[in-house]
Amino acid sequence: MKYFKIQAGTFAAKNSIPAVFCALIAFQSAAGESLRENQIEIFINDAINKNLYIKSRESESRASHHAAKNSSRTYPDPEIMIMKSRGEMNETTLYSQPNYQHSRTNALEYRVTQPVPFPGKLTTEASVKKSDARISELKLSLEKNKTASELLSMLIDLRRLEDQIAVTEDFYNKIIVLSKVASSRYGSGGGSLSTVTSIKLRANEYRDRLILLKGEKTSQKINLDYFNDKEFSFSETDFDLYFKNLRAKIPSENELEKNSLELAVAEEMQKRSKHEKNRSRLSFAPDIGVFAGYRKENMNNEYLMYGERKEEMYSMGITVKVPVWSSFANVSDYKEKKEMKASADLAREDYLKKIQYRYRASSEMLKVYEERMELINKVLIPQAALSMKSSRLAWETNKADFSALLEGYDSLYRENMTALEVRSKIRKETVFLSDLQNVILKNASE
Repeated sequence: MKYFKIQAGTFAAKNSIPAVFCALIAFQSAAGESLRENQIEIFINDAINKNLYIKSRESESRASHHAAKNSSRTYPDPEIMIMKSRGEMNETTLYSQPNYQHSRTNALEYRVTQPVPFPGKLTTEASVKKSDARISELKLSLEKNKTASELLSMLIDLRRLEDQIAVTEDFYNKIIVLSKVASSRYGSGGGSLSTVTSIKLRANEYRDRLILLKGEKTSQKINLDYFNDKEFSFSETDFDLYFKNLRAKIPSENELEKNSLELAVAEEMQKRSKHEKNRSRLSFAPDIGVFAGYRKENMNNEYLMYGERKEEMYSMGITVKVPVWSSFANVSDYKEKKEMKASADLAREDYLKKIQYRYRASSEMLKVYEERMELINKVLIPQAALSMKSSRLAWETNKADFSALLEGYDSLYRENMTALEVRSKIRKETVFLSDLQNVILKNASE
């Protein structure tokens, strides 16, 4: 009986192995490994570039950058006033002659006013918009990393299912062979009906697992079609090379504060809340307006020698917008922004603490899974294989019943399936740590 020794995601075999397993450990030349090293990375980047939700977030990020562009030079629009007036004046005097005068007046006035915000208001407003643009950009990077992590997790599960299907099919075929042997023995007068029934039951149990695993594999491929509907196929060498390189790129915990995208978002939110607080404080300051005016007046008096008098007047000055009534609302707004600033400061500290503990917990579980992988590889699978061989030999020599042989097969099968599960968990923890350190996608936060 042949068994499979699983090493960090690859099958190594003792005795003969079916072709499907030979493919898993096929030797790859150095050139071939180099060529296929980035196939998974190319697949992920292609899926992200085609993702409609990512595209919508990119448009949102560009919109934020457009809003922030030149915002510090956006002064309020000037105000233009044009006024025409017309009137009549009747005047009666006691001593001058004539003692009655009648005048008609026509006047035209132009005025241009430029509102000027209090110093610091425009800069603060621009800082808020720039923070909004940066936050949008960081959230886009976060979304890309989230998509890449989700996609990698699905690829890991798909690879596990493919290998588990291969293992289950191999054991199922061997149980079928044993079933035929047991049936032949029973037909020739050896063995018992219960033995034949038990082995057929066990074969159907393996068949049931196959149905479930194949269904999960089909479902997983359908989910992957959402990201990339092209045909794809990755060998175990592709996976080993990709995760080996990914693992090597994960920095130490000391680099976490510098690399984390989540923390970068929290820090930018902290800056934004500070700008919001300053903007609210400046709302108590008065704005001014600078104006220039011109007035031309014509007066017709029927008693003047020439019957008409003209007058021109130029004016310049400032207006002050005093926030009297708005200050009542500004007090509440300032208190709100002050609390928001305190909230952002606490959120930043919480994010830092959270990602540090998540990093430590994931690193610890990664060590545990690697220790389990080594134990399964070096101890459990060899022992299960030896136990299975001993049980088979005892059954063939009528020194043990068939239940011991079935238990030997099941033990070896369980250890192989467990090894595949552990391998997947090692890879998923690697993805999780890479996501925390922002190394799945190159320059994601730049």
